[in-house]
Amino acid sequence: MIEVWQDFGLLDSTDFSAMATESTTIIIPRQYTKLSEGKISGAFANMKSDEWRTWVVALSPFLLKQRLSGEHFVNWLRYVDAVKLVTGPSITVEDIDTAHLLMRNFGKTCVELYGESMPIPNMHMHLHLKESFLDFGPSYSFWLYGFERLNGDMKDININFKTGFETTYATMFIQNVHTQDLVYSLHSFINSTNEDMLLLTKFIEEIGEVTNDESGLTPFDYSRFIDGPSLFNSTITGSEPLPPTSYPLKFNKKTELICHEHYDALKNYYMNTYATMTTNTYIDTTIHSFKKITLLGQLYQPASDNSLSLSSSPSSFIQAIVDNQLRIGQISYFFTHSFGDNTHYFAFVNWYSHATQHFPTFDGTGIQVWKNQYKPVSRLSILPIHRIYNPVAVKPYIDNNILTLSLPRKIYM
Repeated sequence: MIEVWQDFGLLDSTDFSAMATESTTIIIPRQYTKLSEGKISGAFANMKSDEWRTWVVALSPFLLKQRLSGEHFVNWLRYVDAVKLVTGPSITVEDIDTAHLLMRNFGKTCVELYGESMPIPNMHMHLHLKESFLDFGPSYSFWLYGFERLNGDMKDININFKTGFETTYATMFIQNVHTQDLVYSLHSFINSTNEDMLLLTKFIEEIGEVTNDESGLTPFDYSRFIDGPSLFNSTITGSEPLPPTSYPLKFNKKTELICHEHYDALKNYYMNTYATMTTNTYIDTTIHSFKKITLLGQLYQPASDNSLSLSSSPSSFIQAIVDNQLRIGQISYFFTHSFGDNTHYFAFVNWYSHATQHFPTFDGTGIQVWKNQYKPVSRLSILPIHRIYNPVAVKPYIDNNILTLSLPRKIYM
């Protein structure tokens, strides 16, 4: 599409240079591959698959908004919405039909805008993705990017380049993949608070996700965890167990006293959540904070150094359903708190205020406008981690507003 837009005079070198500069103001989660200014100013030459995903899903709606006019931009958004659906971790039959319709309308409109010679073989293949999804499930189950990603892992394996290197590759790869399985299988036999165990876990935590949990613990309800954040009126207290791959949590060394304002918010949260609680119920004033959390492969990290500026932590911006409304906020810190017989897992979130005026230019683009200021602290600031729905990209805007774009969340099981 980049070449097509250039051929039709819709974009030129000046636009690419301007987009490269503007891209530096867009804050995307750490797990999205960053595009260098050189890649953008160079008309996206030599892009890798992860870079294309970042461009299509996270950057292009912001950067093309003022550069592609009318149906050119609207049609591109059809493709963006389709990519979000087909590259998601899970997909329903309804999603498959929606993505297929978007791809078909995108292709038809491309022919109307750019001529019958414009469609390329890949655009034809887009129309056959529906059958592949119905046959094999989500794209992660049958595309080849996973094998491409393994190239980096293979290059890290030391071999002597003489004989038997195939066996060396296979042996080391299998060891790396299953190292965490071994550690987590020991969970029921070794105290997880043992310093040696924590050191071992920390040492191997970056090797890969746990692929098989045979610890004998109660099976984790993945369906409830995945679907829960998207449901209105659902009962989530915060005491629900986290996914096994989220452990161990990186706690700060000592427990700490929660400040008075946040304590009142926590107390009001419990009173609103538990009908049997009274104003005289004792609530512990100590919490245990932790630095970050990975939820089925999606990293979330609080704003760093207690600085709640836009650039303080790119993985701190989230979207969640709070009080039956979709809200955008920034995580201040994670913490656990004991109440009753249960440990609760929370994020303390500063929610953004709604913009004081309507910006119709963003209607239908997926981009939302919010005021760059937080709502007052309340019980809504206490967010059960199970309610975190997805990360968002953020960009400063005029009149002390911000633009936000909802991004697909990772789900690796």
